Amino acid sequence: MAAMDTVTVVFTGSGSKTEQAALPLEVRSYSELLAFVKQAFSRPQLDCVISDGHNDICNDEQVQQLQAGQRLLVRPNQSKDVAVFKERISFNPHPKTLTMAGDYEYFAAQGHAPLAFALAELIDNALRATKSNRDRPRSITISLVTDEKASRGMVCVRDNGCGMTVQELNNWAVMNLSMEDRGLLHQEEGKAGNRYLSSDISYFGVGSKNAAFFLGKTVKVVTKTTDSNYVHELCIQGEPAGSGL
Repeated sequence: MAAMDTVTVVFTGSGSKTEQAALPLEVRSYSELLAFVKQAFSRPQLDCVISDGHNDICNDEQVQQLQAGQRLLVRPNQSKDVAVFKERISFNPHPKTLTMAGDYEYFAAQGHAPLAFALAELIDNALRATKSNRDRPRSITISLVTDEKASRGMVCVRDNGCGMTVQELNNWAVMNLSMEDRGLLHQEEGKAGNRYLSSDISYFGVGSKNAAFFLGKTVKVVTKTTDSNYVHELCIQGEPAGSGL
C-alpha cells in the first residue's frame, strides 16, 4: 500500500517512545479506527486519546474527513495536566544554517544597536499574527529575563494573535522557506513599498531565525490557534549542533 494512500498514526507511550503505523483510508468509522490502533500497537486494552494535532478525533464524521498523508497522534488517556504528545522533527539544512544565521545580518549593522534589529524581527512576527484581530485589541509583550548568578537570560515576545497549526509551525522552523512558499504572501503585499506596512519584514523566511540565534542558543515557540484544543511547542537547540533538532 502506497504511503500516499494512508494516514500515519504515531503512538507515544511511556518515556516518550514513539511507534508508527499506516492507517488505510478504507477505515471510515471511529470504532474501526480504535480497533486499528489497538491491533497495530499490540495494546488490546488501550484506553487512548486520538488527535489530529488540532482537535481530538472522537466520531465517524471526523474519521471520514481524514486525508492521505495526514498524521494522527495517539497517547494513553491520562490526566489533562500531563504533556500529551512529543514528536521529533528533522530538518534538511545543516544545523549551522540555523545556529550561525545570526552572525551575519545583525552584526552587519556596524555597531548601530543590532539588538534592536533582532528584536524588531520577533516583534514583526507578533504584528503579523495580531493584524487580523477583530474581537480583541492587539496585545504584544516583550520580556527580558536575566539570571545574574548563572550569566544567562531569556527574551520572550508574546502576543494574542491567530497562532499556528502544527504544519504552520513546522514550516516556520524551516530556514529559507519564505512566506510566498508558505502561501502567506497576498498578491498586494508583494508589491514594492507595501511589505513593511503589512508587517512582513521576514519576507525571505530567515529573519526570525536569524534574530533568535543572534539573541541566544535555544529557540522555543509556543502557539495555539483560537479554534484548537491543543497548545503546540517547538524547541530548536543550537548546542550541541550535531545532536539533531
